[in-house]
Amino acid sequence: MPSNANIATNVSVGVAVVVDNQGDLVSASVSSSSGSQIVDQAALSLVRQSKFLPGNQGCGNTVPDSAVFFVSFSPFSPKPGQLRK
Repeated sequence: MPSNANIATNVSVGVAVVVDNQGDLVSASVSSSSGSQIVDQAALSLVRQSKFLPGNQGCGNTVPDSAVFFVSFSPFSPKPGQLRK
């Protein structure tokens, strides 16, 4: 979770994505907000850094596809570089 988000509970962000027939990201947008613009932008950033597979019509024919992914954040998660014991 971004350190400046000031969120005290677990939150999720729905991110709608569209990929082309090569699996490259065409678009990503918030479909279900966490209520915090900072958290929503962090979820978009994570999704934009992700790799995707294209849709598959069978027989190896790839097609554009779309989906909604939910990115969850917890204020109790370790910060980057910290290990949870």
